[in-house]
Formats: sequence, structure tokens, C-alpha cells
Amino acid sequence: MTRRIKKAVVQDLPTLSSLEMNRIVRPPEAEHLSGQHWDTLQRNYPELVIRMGKRCVGMRAGHALYLKRP
Repeated sequence: MTRRIKKAVVQDLPTLSSLEMNRIVRPPEAEHLSGQHWDTLQRNYPELVIRMGKRCVGMRAGHALYLKRP
């Protein structure tokens, strides 16, 4: 009797150039790239959050892309 095991599908990370990796992305895009909610990103990685103004915040695309996925 042979059992087949389903392989987990691993989501491919987008390939970005070094210029695109340094780009500052807004919270919704950072959430999408990291797979984590923005509040979680701010709480766990405050050193990666960039404040560009009083209410304008973001994160580098490369940092968001390579954070641990839940």
C-alpha cells in the first residue's frame, strides 16, 4: 500500500532589484510583503519602522520581505 503525501506549496518571494529593496513602502504593502499585521510589525520590529513625518510611516521593502512569516 503506497501513501501519497501532499507537498506544501511554498509561496515564492518576489525577485526585487537592490533599488526596489531600498524603497520605502507604506503599511498596507509592508503587511502584504511580510505576512504580518502592521501593529505586529511596529511592536516587534520598531527599529525597522521609518518615520518620514508626523503621521507618515513606512518600512523598507527588503526588510518587510525577509521578516519571519507566521
